[in-house]
Amino acid sequence: FNNQPIWKMFADQVSKIPPATYTKDYAKGQAVLASAQAKVLTQGADPQAALEEAAAELANQSGREIAK
Repeated sequence: FNNQPIWKMFADQVSKIPPATYTKDYAKGQAVLASAQAKVLTQGADPQAALEEAAAELANQSGREIAK
């Protein structure tokens, strides 16, 4: 790193990183997204269609509306 103080650089940036937001539906979202990703990567599904299907599934499971 050309003798740059890289750890100080990281430390200086930490305060600028917004905190992660998790809801009670986070685990559901992760599972639905993993399933959609697997369909794309292993079954050749269309990425846009898989994402739209995942959004609909998560909305159904969580009772939330799909963000536009």
